[in-house]
Amino acid sequence: MGRSRGGLSTEIHHACDGRVRPLAMIVGLGQGGDWPMFPVVMDAVTVPRLGGGRPQDTA
Repeated sequence: MGRSRGGLSTEIHHACDGRVRPLAMIVGLGQGGDWPMFPVVMDAVTVPRLGGGRPQDTA
């Protein structure tokens, strides 16, 4: 938990899809800032695969 003048603080960082369904949620320090948590939240996003096989190369 983070500390501020008012006491302990936290922030909830989350990523959602286009229909506002949660993909990932990370609880961080209140004074930590949003930008340092961005790669952490993006690494936590998982998208389940439908069916088998290897991923397609879209590039």
